[in-house]
Amino acid sequence: MTFIVRHIVRSPFKSLLTFLTATFFIVATGWLSEAIYRAENEIDRLFSTTIVRAEIRQLNPFDEPPQNADIISYRLADYILASQYTQNVFAEAAFQYGLAPLLAFSDMQLFAQAHSRNIRDELPGGERILADNTPIGHFEVIFADGLTETDFTFTQGSPIPIILPHSSPQNLPLIRNLPTKKIGYHNRNITHHALQDAILLPQAALAYIFEDAVSYSTLTFEINPTHNREIAHVNYQLRRTVSRRDSGTVNLTLVLFDSELHNVVGAMERQITLLTMLYPVAIGISIAIAIGLSALLMLQNAKNAAIKRILGSTKLKTQITFSSEILILCIGGLLLGIIIVAIPNWNLPLPQSITLSALYLTGTILGATIAAILITNRPPLELLQVKE
Repeated sequence: MTFIVRHIVRSPFKSLLTFLTATFFIVATGWLSEAIYRAENEIDRLFSTTIVRAEIRQLNPFDEPPQNADIISYRLADYILASQYTQNVFAEAAFQYGLAPLLAFSDMQLFAQAHSRNIRDELPGGERILADNTPIGHFEVIFADGLTETDFTFTQGSPIPIILPHSSPQNLPLIRNLPTKKIGYHNRNITHHALQDAILLPQAALAYIFEDAVSYSTLTFEINPTHNREIAHVNYQLRRTVSRRDSGTVNLTLVLFDSELHNVVGAMERQITLLTMLYPVAIGISIAIAIGLSALLMLQNAKNAAIKRILGSTKLKTQITFSSEILILCIGGLLLGIIIVAIPNWNLPLPQSITLSALYLTGTILGATIAAILITNRPPLELLQVKE
């Protein structure tokens, strides 16, 4: 043991190289594992938070649209509304009932966004008006006392909540003899001029009252983020439904706004997949380097091994002595690496660190043993003639 310690001290460069190489192996492996772990967490976060919007459109925009703009069938709307793949569905349908147009939608906030008015004219005094003398502004609802937009929800067996146009008669209309409940007025700022005086009601109510007689002009939605990883399958399932003949009065198509998911998140996922595949390759290369380095350092001790042999040491004892020197330095370096990795709590658990250390140590033992056998099997006098 004394000889081993003295030899380590007398060869500081070789000893430091052996020690630090083992340390660097564990630290580099821990850093790579932590980088992969963090990147995978970030990808999971992006997949769960990235919003993919979708819209049902006319397949060929150059085709002459039908006189009725409501081109989406109730079957397709019902499927989209109930689908596990969708969320925040916005469906809008107009229906002429007697003299009063009915306008139904599934989400009031999205409806307000869709019907925000653009300035078409501005008088010198700063008053903004439209060509039909309607004041310009955002769509707004003035709710009755104590009511909010949460009351704009239809429940079977209860009066239908309706929103009347501003300055409409006070008497409440019956819709197919079903009672209604006024919850407020709207300010008539609706994009479609013919619908500015429409009675607004929930989409579910219109679908319940008129059933298959209802068709929709607008159908937009978001893909449920829990299905973002299987976006190709979702796209296929939805397109197959949209392309059916009974989906609308014209040929329809599904438009997915998923460029962010494909171009950003998808690219990151492919890079991490490649990095994960290269991780064991990097470990294998490191172990091969350990084998080569330990063998090279052992061969550098050929003269010292010859002197030990001439002084009466056996082949086995000589092999053990010089191999032990490399192993002691290697074990010390590996322990230091494990401590360094444990301080920042990188994603390299202790059992995995020990396994990697064992693999590296096995490579070192293999290289040192092979080189030790090679130098001790040669005559000592021949080894003394080796030039460094």
